[in-house]
Amino acid sequence: MKILSLRFENLNSLKGHWKIDFQSAAFIENGLFVITGQTGAGKSTILDALCLALYQQTPRLDKLTQAKNELMTRGEGSCLAEVEFSVKDKAYRVFWGQNRARKKGSGKLQAPTCELAEQSGKVLASKSSDVLKQVVELTGLDFSRFTKSMLLAQGGFAAFLNATPKDRAELLEELTGTEIYAQISKHIFERNKEVQAEFTLLAQQSELIDRLTGPEKVQLEEDIALLHSQKEQLLLRIEATNNAVLWKHEEGRLQEKLEDILTQLKTAEQALQSFSVQVLKIENAQQALRLQPSFVKLKTQRQLFDDNELQSGIQKDKVDVLQVQVTQSQQELQRWVSLLAKAKQTRHQKMQCLTQELIPMDAKLQTMTLDVQDKTRLNQQRESEYQQALQLMHQKETALEVQQQGLQNIKVQLDMLQDSSIEQRDMGTMGHLLTTYEQHLLQLQCAQKTQSEIQEEKVQVEANQKQQKALQIASEQQYKTVLKKLDEIDLQQENILTSLDSGSMALAREQLSTLHQQKDNLQKLQQLTINVDVLMQAELDRRQEIHTLEAQLHADNTQLESLEAQGKTLNREASDLSLLLQQDNALRSLQQLQLELKAHQPCPLCGALEHPAIGSLLVPLDRSATEQRFKHKDEALQTKRGEYDQLKGQIQGSKNYLQALMDQLQQLQQKIQEAQKNWLLSPYVNAENISYQVTTSTLLTEKLSIQTAQMQQLTAQITRLQEIDEQRQPLIKEKERNLAKANEAQGRWQVTFTLQQGLDEKVHQVALQLDVLNREMENLKTNIQSIVTDKTQLDALFKAPVIWWDKQQKIAGQVENLLIKQNNNTQTLKDAEHSVQLQSQQTEQYHIITVSTQVELEKFKETKNQLENTRVQGFGVQTHQQLQLEYENQYAQVQASFDVSSENVTQLSIKLEGTQGAYTQLLSTQPLLKTAQKEAQSTLENKLLNSVFSTIDDFKVALLDEEELSRLQSQHTQHSDQLLAKNTQRKSLEHEILMHQEKQLIADDMTQLIHQKETFNSQETLINETLISKKTLQRTDDINTEKQGELQIKRQLSQENALEWELLNKLIGQADGSKFREFAQGLTLDNLVYLANQEMANLDPRYQLKRNSDEKLALQVIDCWQANSIRDVRTLSGGESFLVSLGLALALSNLVSHKTRIESLFLDEGFGTLDENTLDIALNALERLNSTGKLIGIISHVSALKERINHQIQVHKGTGAGYSKLDSQYKFIPRES
Repeated sequence: MKILSLRFENLNSLKGHWKIDFQSAAFIENGLFVITGQTGAGKSTILDALCLALYQQTPRLDKLTQAKNELMTRGEGSCLAEVEFSVKDKAYRVFWGQNRARKKGSGKLQAPTCELAEQSGKVLASKSSDVLKQVVELTGLDFSRFTKSMLLAQGGFAAFLNATPKDRAELLEELTGTEIYAQISKHIFERNKEVQAEFTLLAQQSELIDRLTGPEKVQLEEDIALLHSQKEQLLLRIEATNNAVLWKHEEGRLQEKLEDILTQLKTAEQALQSFSVQVLKIENAQQALRLQPSFVKLKTQRQLFDDNELQSGIQKDKVDVLQVQVTQSQQELQRWVSLLAKAKQTRHQKMQCLTQELIPMDAKLQTMTLDVQDKTRLNQQRESEYQQALQLMHQKETALEVQQQGLQNIKVQLDMLQDSSIEQRDMGTMGHLLTTYEQHLLQLQCAQKTQSEIQEEKVQVEANQKQQKALQIASEQQYKTVLKKLDEIDLQQENILTSLDSGSMALAREQLSTLHQQKDNLQKLQQLTINVDVLMQAELDRRQEIHTLEAQLHADNTQLESLEAQGKTLNREASDLSLLLQQDNALRSLQQLQLELKAHQPCPLCGALEHPAIGSLLVPLDRSATEQRFKHKDEALQTKRGEYDQLKGQIQGSKNYLQALMDQLQQLQQKIQEAQKNWLLSPYVNAENISYQVTTSTLLTEKLSIQTAQMQQLTAQITRLQEIDEQRQPLIKEKERNLAKANEAQGRWQVTFTLQQGLDEKVHQVALQLDVLNREMENLKTNIQSIVTDKTQLDALFKAPVIWWDKQQKIAGQVENLLIKQNNNTQTLKDAEHSVQLQSQQTEQYHIITVSTQVELEKFKETKNQLENTRVQGFGVQTHQQLQLEYENQYAQVQASFDVSSENVTQLSIKLEGTQGAYTQLLSTQPLLKTAQKEAQSTLENKLLNSVFSTIDDFKVALLDEEELSRLQSQHTQHSDQLLAKNTQRKSLEHEILMHQEKQLIADDMTQLIHQKETFNSQETLINETLISKKTLQRTDDINTEKQGELQIKRQLSQENALEWELLNKLIGQADGSKFREFAQGLTLDNLVYLANQEMANLDPRYQLKRNSDEKLALQVIDCWQANSIRDVRTLSGGESFLVSLGLALALSNLVSHKTRIESLFLDEGFGTLDENTLDIALNALERLNSTGKLIGIISHVSALKERINHQIQVHKGTGAGYSKLDSQYKFIPRES
């Protein structure tokens, strides 16, 4: 995470709007800067603004709300803080602001506003909670981690170093989130309690289960068997009694059925006698049916004549109406002819106006629109050039002010540096002395470090020597234990080999292989037997299925013959009706010829001169009724044909299926023969010499079970031998391994003894080297004191000679660089002043051009608007294509109406001619129809004289329709058939009663049988209840046995689980969760100490941190310059404590920033307790951090710090009202102003 810029307004004493851009050239050139100012000026307020924008709170105040804001400048109505930052090269902006009502200092505080957005402007969140949450997610830092890693506030440096172990534990937990380990420890403790309670509960449940003893189970099984025997005997007696009762019931049922049939027979005789009237009605209807054609012909002739008269009247009315419509249509057509000519002339005039006026006007407007767009773009371009020139002029003026301020700063720095450097003539000598001193100092430190390392190595060698001796003794003891286990395993192997018949494992394996072969042969034989049985059963099933199918085919053939006979009858009746209809058609076609016959003139068909048909018209058939009857007969015929075809297809399918069954039967017989042949050829049959006739699947199963048991026993013995062998191999290897360990431990002990002697010699040599180096160091110090007389510089020199010398060389280099930079800046300043003057002139020229272009554009727009108004007033807003299409549509509508009117006149004329022809034809047909009607009347009257009917009304009464006649005939047939059927049933039932009486079973009456049956049923109920009770007891015991077994398994699993949780609880479980949490915090502290020591190596190699092994989470300091002596952190001086705290702070920064890389660091005070040398060390370390690309800001009022760091942000404290301000380049002017 890197801070890019900070903008704030009206916070504490810093009144006004300010912005610090950390991406500007000054910060890019030097990322190490200091914020200076008097005490209370508002230096820390800058860091408060940074925290406020990111986390809505500051290190010195709680979160600001609508009810409380102590950070807003007194008397002001608004305040804000805004930070631009980047994470993984992606930039974001976060904003916080709060106003008072109406932005007045006396107004009421309003709710704060927040916003988080990307650099592109896309808003990610605008609610306070959402902004805070997303900032933490993006950066990986909450407020606590931010103030421990990127921003170290006042008093925060030594907070961790001087904390008590308890406070340090809480701080570690807050920073690194180790509270999860406490939760894990608590959960393991609670889970262990639950698992132990579950195991105890299962044990109690298992003990509470009640089960039967062995004798009780045997007695229960005997009782159940006895009850089953008693029940079987009783069921036989109940069955005999039930059969007798059923015989009695069947006898009564047959007598009742006979009485019912006699009653039904009498009813059928009475019904047949009462149907005699309907029989007479059927005979009259059959005679009337013969006269029906003549009657139908008369009726038809009358209907034809009446229809002719009716149609003639209708056609006459249509002719009158059509004549009126034709006249009106012709008049309408003349009107549309005149309208069409007028529309054509109007269209021509409008089209001419469009071509001559509108189209040229539109073309001119389009050209003017393009010109306006070009001029507008040109004007915008010149306005943009003017604004750019104006902005460039402001930038050059700002740069000129920066150059002037930079030149002044260089002069001040030159004065300060020249006062702190040594004489130039002594630089060469001093460099040689310091180089020699530094080399001797390093040799002295290396010798001291070597001496310490040798002492530590000596301690380790002695401990290793003891460890190897203990390892040798343990290995020898394990070797003896393994030998004892091998003897036990050899004894077990010998016992198993003794129990084997073969006496050896190889022969046992061979015997097992033979048994496996025999088992395979026996299983194959068993499968062959099952296959033969299955095939024979399938053969029997197929034979039964074939028998059933043949019976079904016989029944279907009989039904097919019946359907064929019914179809022939229906076909004959339908053919008769069809012939009758054909004859009627012929009669109708001869009617016209009959009407044209004249007396004593030849017939046009036969040439005869006598015409008996004159005066008696042919009477057509009642065609509707006949067609209806033909339709019914034809539908019935089609139905019968469908049934016939369906049944025929079903029979064919049955025949095909029968043939398939026969084929399957033949295949099954072949498979049976083949299976029997395979059975006889089986190796097991040949080996055992058994017969197929006496062998069953059950017998083979018994043999297979015996052989399997033998195999299992032999396999178990062989498996046990293999397990013993597998146990022997690891023990043999372990024996060899323990022997090797003992020998190796003996060799290592000898090596450590030799090392110990060598280390004693090294200690003596290092002591002599240290004595020589100390004498040479004293001589060098005397020579240096002759050149440097200042005691303060001498202390700094001897404490850190390289740093002191680097500082002197750096000061000399800085002086030289500043002189060069002063000359360059002077020339740059002159160039900048000249550039500002030229830019001002160019900006004025851009402004004049922009104003003139704007005036010209406004005049051109006014001309274009006048032309547009003229066009709208003359033609509206439509285009010339739309107007042209509108004129064409108007003309096309008139043309379409004319075409419709013309077509209407033509259609009406054609319709009038057709209607007049039809009316004339109807008038000519009326005389012929009148004559045919009279002839049909005469023919029907002559036929009535020769029939049983005296009048035509009697004929109509006797005449029945086909359905009614068919219904009466069917009822007569049903009555006759019913009487015959009842007589047949009576005879059959009398025979059945006679046969039933011959099967009489018992002579007892029905009452005795029912009483006996109830007695037997009561006895059966009692036995069943007793049997159920016994079986329930047996089932309960089985369930309890099964349940106890399941509980035993659960108990075993629960015990294993309980042991695992108990072990885990012993390791890290605790009720308050402290055990695992403290362990995790210890690891975290070790990591922190490691990181801090890396930072300390860069800050001051004298000090290193370590954990106090005697106290949890306590820290100690190792002084590398005092023979690695260990000190308490409380013994450090102020300067030493600052360096160690700074190292810890930087380490905490690395530890906390686990999600994102920290690229900015802000330090608030903490440098006031440092002497000059320590301050140099701290600043050198910060400069090294800055060289890695980090932005580092320091708040301090230490003068030496301000002299050392060139890049400064000064906070100027005002007088009177208590307001402060920053340098003028940080003043921010909002765009609104």
